[in-house]
Amino acid sequence: MNIAIFNGLNFHYEMFGYILYFCKSFDYQLTIYSTNENNGWKEFYKEIFNNIEWKEVNLFYSEYKIYDFIVLTTDDDRRLTENFIINNNNIIAIDHHYTNRRNNINSMYHIGTRPFSENYRKWGLPCYPIVTSTIEKKQFLINNNDDSINILILGGNNDYSLERINRLSSLSKINLHIISRRVNTKLLEKLNNTLVLHTYENIGTKEMINIIKKCKYVLSDATTNNDHINGKSMSGSIPLAFSNLCTLIISKQNNNLYNFKSAYTFDLDSDEKIYIDNIINEEDITKIYEERNILINSFHNYMNEIIKL
Repeated sequence: MNIAIFNGLNFHYEMFGYILYFCKSFDYQLTIYSTNENNGWKEFYKEIFNNIEWKEVNLFYSEYKIYDFIVLTTDDDRRLTENFIINNNNIIAIDHHYTNRRNNINSMYHIGTRPFSENYRKWGLPCYPIVTSTIEKKQFLINNNDDSINILILGGNNDYSLERINRLSSLSKINLHIISRRVNTKLLEKLNNTLVLHTYENIGTKEMINIIKKCKYVLSDATTNNDHINGKSMSGSIPLAFSNLCTLIISKQNNNLYNFKSAYTFDLDSDEKIYIDNIINEEDITKIYEERNILINSFHNYMNEIIKL
């Protein structure tokens, strides 16, 4: 089975990982056609998956006929033209939005990145084993446990809800790591002084992953982007939390759609503290690991269903 990834955008390289893992799991041949990136995703994937074949996206149209299936990793990537889609019936669309933005792709060949609030379709969280085992995660936490807690906020366009973030509470010191392309530190001066702030702007993939690995928690729904909460689009922090076996902190309102069992939920309509601790509990890590396996298997099953149609 020959599969190609098509990515004509200069972002969303993080979407390749779970497709690489799918092809590795079933011994399918995969070639990535993508724009070049400068944040180290290609090198990161080479380390995780050994050899990967990454070609310039411009080569795709002269080589596409050798592939059994083509995965469009972002549904509204217009470099894969409507004319091409109309003339080819082997395209799998990864949908990032609750609307169907590529109507010309067979409806059976759409897989959402999350459970959307409207227009239900198959969905598979874009997660895969970056931290491969509960033992590995436990060791990361032990190595970085200095009587403080590491918690991550990933992404955001300086639309952080300080009210929500300030609800974080613990008996231990909280190290709050915020990773984004741009971080308005002036805005974050209004955070509680009980939070020890660490900010990272436009950092490389390996550095980002190393920070996530040492974090016990990932706080989602930390911005005022209601599309993430209302099920219209996905926060990229959620799959990365599972990929790195971090405990996801997510609003009850958002989790009503996901129904994660291992997550820590909080109510957006409350002002109660979000209490976190630095206890390293292997049972909690195991719950995340087991739920990640369920999420991965669900995506694999949907992909194989499409391939066998």
